[in-house]
This record gives sequence, C-alpha cells and structure tokens, in this order.
Amino acid sequence: MTAEDLIAEGTRLARPCVHLQVQGDAGIVAAVWRGTGIVPSTEADCQHWISVDCRFLPANLGPASGCISMYTQRRNPNGIVVYDPESVISLAQGGLLLTAQPGISLPPIEAILLAGSPIVNDWLQSLGIETPWKWEDMLPYGDVMTAYEQALSENIPVQARLVYAILGGWPVVWPDGDWFELIDSNLMILTLAESEPWIEVFRRGADYQVIQRVS
Repeated sequence: MTAEDLIAEGTRLARPCVHLQVQGDAGIVAAVWRGTGIVPSTEADCQHWISVDCRFLPANLGPASGCISMYTQRRNPNGIVVYDPESVISLAQGGLLLTAQPGISLPPIEAILLAGSPIVNDWLQSLGIETPWKWEDMLPYGDVMTAYEQALSENIPVQARLVYAILGGWPVVWPDGDWFELIDSNLMILTLAESEPWIEVFRRGADYQVIQRVS
C-alpha cells in the first residue's frame, strides 16, 4: 500500500458537500449565520447559530425546500433543529449571509479501513491485523498514514476562516469516540466558525441530533 493508493481509496469513498462561506457568488445565498434565526425556536433560552436553505443540502440529506434553523441552549448540552417548509433566507432577523460552494469530503481513515477495496484488506493483513478491522486495533503510523492524514487535513477548511460551516460530507472522528455509533446517521451540518464548540447536526430518519464538540 502506497500513500497514493490510500488517497485513491479516500477519493473513491468521498462524499459531496457544500462549503458555506462569506465569499462567492453574492446571488447564491444559502444560509445565514447568527442573528435570531429564520425559523423561530420552539423552546426558550435558545442561541441561534445557523439557518440553511434546504435546497442547498446535498441529495438525500434533508427536505428539498424550506429552511432549517439550528440552536443551542444553556441548559441543553447539545441543541435543537427546527424546520419550516415555507421559510426563505433573509436578513430580516440579522446575521451574516453565506454563499454556497460545492466541494467533496474525504472520509476519515476509519471509513477506508471499514469500507475499502480488497487492496486495503490485503494491506491490513500484511500488517498482521485481522479483517474486518476493529476499532480496538492499533495501526502503525507510518508514511502512508501520515500522507493520508495530511490530505484529509487539507480537505477540511478549518484554517481558511472564510468557511463558516459545511453541509453534508463525512463526520469528523472526535476524541469522544462515538464515530462508529453515528456511522449510520447522515451528517447535515458541521460548523467551523466561532469554535469551540464545533457543532454537528445529524439526521436519522425524521429525527435530528445536535452534538457540540470541544477538543
């Protein structure tokens, strides 16, 4: 297994995503950051983070029209999502308008080890690791892994400072250790601006789950 082979595996498993940023085509407004929220909260003591025009969500991640607004609460360690099929993005409630830039999201190495092609299984077996790979297995962190982690780091625009949030894509592997529990959920939103916390919104069926992350 070479670094190029591993990056090719990641590219094969990449998912579509959308970067929400402050620069771009001013006519393609996809979201509003902060303000009081496009869709009013159903609960008290809420802090609005982002409202998104659902038309810009990658396919099969949510409703095809209307808006969703995401809030956190002081008494709630996570947060809530509210949806209105009739709402549209505007600055009537204040906030910063964000535009949409399509992108791709590379998977974390854990996803490649679980869903990679036979070349990945052959590589693991050459390292003496049984397949299917288990979370408890420890991999040698050699040049191949280092090269992929670098590609993955460059793919997530955390340092760009222009990208406020990402719609869709692969979930990040956090120290919390719950990545495998969320693998069957769809990541809708990952906030990057004003971190910490980073905030994720997952969807599983008709339910939303909001998770705040700190390092």
